[in-house]
Amino acid sequence: KPFTPKRYFSIDRVFRNEAVDRTHLAEFHQIE
Repeated sequence: KPFTPKRYFSIDRVFRNEAVDRTHLAEFHQIE
């Protein structure tokens, strides 16, 4: 049986350790 590549999609909420201001929040959504 030959190797067949698979596709994986991940959609999740990400938290970053940075200062919060009026244009940047501590959480965002990321799609890979």
